[in-house]
Amino acid sequence: MRRKASEAGIELDDEVAGHVAEHWCQNGRELEGVLKRIEAFANLAQRPVTLALVREALAPYRRPDDARKSLARIVGEVCRQYQITRAELTSARRTARVVLPRHVAMYLCRRHTDAPLGVIGKELGGRDHSTVVHALGAIEERLRTDAELREIVSMLEARLA
Repeated sequence: MRRKASEAGIELDDEVAGHVAEHWCQNGRELEGVLKRIEAFANLAQRPVTLALVREALAPYRRPDDARKSLARIVGEVCRQYQITRAELTSARRTARVVLPRHVAMYLCRRHTDAPLGVIGKELGGRDHSTVVHALGAIEERLRTDAELREIVSMLEARLA
């Protein structure tokens, strides 16, 4: 990829190269097209090639399956953020230590996947869709008043991007 980028006259830092490799390198022809789009967009915008520019340039070309995060990845990031295990998150426990992270995971799954509520609930411990609806309402209400929670959710969304 770096060779193709340098042939196209594009200098990619490690972060940008990693993003392009992970999301856009199905084959050599696709990579060439992606690099041309990045180069054209950077030239038109008169901006350097950054991760933000690459995402902006390639946004219209995203495949639906790439556009959304997987439920498992979201659950993993929430577990990492709150320092709990997946088993704790999906358990039947209703302690504050697991309820807030579980609700945050449901909220992020709903926002960043096309999964039905029942599937989200199943992924998070076999809960039904009404439990997910309750969690979504609870988190949305809490986000209005809790700046710390808003910051955590924003940070998680940035990590998932």
